[in-house]
Amino acid sequence: SKDFKDHKHTLAAHKPNVLLAFFGFNESFAGPAGVAKFEQDLEGFLKAPQNIDNYSTARSNWDKTADKTTDLAPLPMLRKIVLVSPIAHENLKRHGLPDGVKTNENLKLYTQVLLRVAARHKVVCVDLFNPTLKAMADAKQPLTINGVHLNEHGDQVVGEILDRALFGLPTKAQNEQKTDLS
Repeated sequence: SKDFKDHKHTLAAHKPNVLLAFFGFNESFAGPAGVAKFEQDLEGFLKAPQNIDNYSTARSNWDKTADKTTDLAPLPMLRKIVLVSPIAHENLKRHGLPDGVKTNENLKLYTQVLLRVAARHKVVCVDLFNPTLKAMADAKQPLTINGVHLNEHGDQVVGEILDRALFGLPTKAQNEQKTDLS
């Protein structure tokens, strides 16, 4: 978020092993002109958590006026950062809503940057853009309430895409176990 400046403080407080970082949607409104800045910012984001061995040092340098009673213990190294692209813009063919063509052109550019930077840093990147573009084209019911914000059905579809991307397809044994528990 634009006004959420200090990622280190929250990371230190929560001590995550895995960080899912969803980027690209808001940034895509800058269009092709914003791609270079987005790539630069993404590079900086990926370098920071992995290069800071002691978050307490980073945090104390961040704000010399921080509350001195706050626990500044080092954050254990993140085991994994996962980048996640934005979903596609669904054309709901509804009066007053954009068709998403221009938005999808931009979202595609920003997704390509995420994939490229992730590959360069050997970081997992989940492409939600391309699978949701296809899912939206094939859907019998809308996935969004307004083209860009998921409805309940969209949450389920995107959740399944994310699950498959992160954990793979369920094995036959897992499917049989699920059936036995039903």
